[in-house]
Amino acid sequence: MRFILLGAGRIAEKFVTEARFSLEIQSNLAGLIASQAVINQLNSSSEANTSMPAYLVGDKKCNEEELIDLIHTVRPDYLLSIQYPWILPDNILRRVSGRVLNLHNAQLPDYRGHNTISHEILNGETMHVCTLHWIAEEVDRGRIVKTREIAIQSDDTAYSLWVRSVESALCLLEAWFADLSHGLGFPSGYPVTSGGRYYRKEIAQKKQIPHAATPEIIDRWARAFWFPPHEPAYIRHGQRKLYVLPNTWSYIVNSPLTESTTETN
Repeated sequence: MRFILLGAGRIAEKFVTEARFSLEIQSNLAGLIASQAVINQLNSSSEANTSMPAYLVGDKKCNEEELIDLIHTVRPDYLLSIQYPWILPDNILRRVSGRVLNLHNAQLPDYRGHNTISHEILNGETMHVCTLHWIAEEVDRGRIVKTREIAIQSDDTAYSLWVRSVESALCLLEAWFADLSHGLGFPSGYPVTSGGRYYRKEIAQKKQIPHAATPEIIDRWARAFWFPPHEPAYIRHGQRKLYVLPNTWSYIVNSPLTESTTETN
């Protein structure tokens, strides 16, 4: 099943370089619209196909025009979106008969939108869920086809949970391609048309720890907003911010996952 990759972020970067996906990339990746980091990773790997059409993620209008041209040129069986930053309009969905598979690194419909890992910790969740779903025109709606769970530990920070979620998401993609290789075809999935909450990208105003918070709440806030190099949680004292760090605040600077990253969860 030939596909076009729409990709950005650490999951997409690892997807195009890890050996477990090499056969799919060599055989079925027909083109991509991706961040410069994803394109660089692919070009530096043994799976690189220099004749494959590739475009940078740009502004929304530019991407739509390029994607329409790419669909017309390579005629894919489906599109695979991995943290693609733009909402695909209905005219794109119609051109591929609605076959746009999106990897959402959270449970749907409960956690739609952005910074979902931070909100999971704030809400006291015990499980993190990665979701593969056929998208609809409305953001984070559509039909869920496959999910994968990992436990949220009592000392997890947004950063530590995100690191583990990257591997979980890759395992979910691996399971998707295994099903295709066994001839199972495209599952229809089950609909997600309502419910849940949409979390907006802007999160800075939520980092202030509530007044008179209990130690448990302070701990939860500290862990939910520990994601270097972003600002951590804080207590307001007059005009000053007193930053509160979790006990497990370690940050592996030289990790392949984290080097030079400014990605949010």
